[in-house]
Order: sequence, then structure tokens, then C-alpha cells
Amino acid sequence: MNQPTASSITCPRCQWTSYNPDDIRERYCGRCHAFTDAILDAQMDKALALARLQTQWEEAIRRTFPAATDSQCVGLAVQLFLACEKAGVDMYVR
Repeated sequence: MNQPTASSITCPRCQWTSYNPDDIRERYCGRCHAFTDAILDAQMDKALALARLQTQWEEAIRRTFPAATDSQCVGLAVQLFLACEKAGVDMYVR
């Protein structure tokens, strides 16, 4: 049984849509000059790194403020993340 063929592909990074059959078949973004599977893998790696970072921050907050509730720990971790992102701090552990 034949798989249905997609009529377009949209890049997860730049949101550009290509109707080129070669781009669709190869899952390639001509604007980013990258394969969309590699872009998705990189986005997943970043999301996992952020989740690990948030967990580490929550644990550090719990040690520092033992009376803090779970929601307070999560809220503070999110505030730290946003402040670091706004300041341009590289938060990702390599």
C-alpha cells in the first residue's frame, strides 16, 4: 500500500513552507539549508537540557529554602530562567 505524499513541508525553525518535491522527499529546508529532522533533534536536545536545568534549579531552591512549596520552587526556577534568558546568559550545560 502506498503512503500518501505530502504536498508541502514546513520548517520547524523558520516556518517557511516549501512545495518543492525534492525538499518534501528529503525533509529539507532551502531557507535554513538544513534537514528538518536535524532541526527537530536540536530543538529536542535544547528542551531536554532546559528540563534538566529546571530540575537542578528546583532542587537548589529546595535546599536553600526548605519551607518553600513545590509551586514556589517551580515559580522561582521559571523566574530565574526568564531573567537569565533576558540577560543573554548561556544556561545550557555542555
